[in-house]
Amino acid sequence: MLGLPSSMRSVKILALTESCPSLVSVINILKCFPCVENLYIEKTKQHAVVLDLDRIECLDHHLKKIMLKGYRGNKIELEFAKFFVLNAKVLEVIMFRAHRNEWRINDGSYL
Repeated sequence: MLGLPSSMRSVKILALTESCPSLVSVINILKCFPCVENLYIEKTKQHAVVLDLDRIECLDHHLKKIMLKGYRGNKIELEFAKFFVLNAKVLEVIMFRAHRNEWRINDGSYL
């Protein structure tokens, strides 16, 4: 993976950019940062996944805020967001930031 220590408990804010992470890679990264409260993700990979999840501490106890940048509102991105809405137990807010000029009128049908 990243060569990180098995757990970095002091990290409260985590931003994932440039690499277009898949849901599986985001979950694996969150396992290394169990106390993340704010998660910022720029664009996600466009493929569906089936997950077999162990308990993830930050989803159960810490993750309060998520910002999804470059959001287009397609079905895969909706499933990505839905995963966090259903599994982040203390989530207070999830924000969607559309990429410039890429939000189309019909994309609202996914919401």
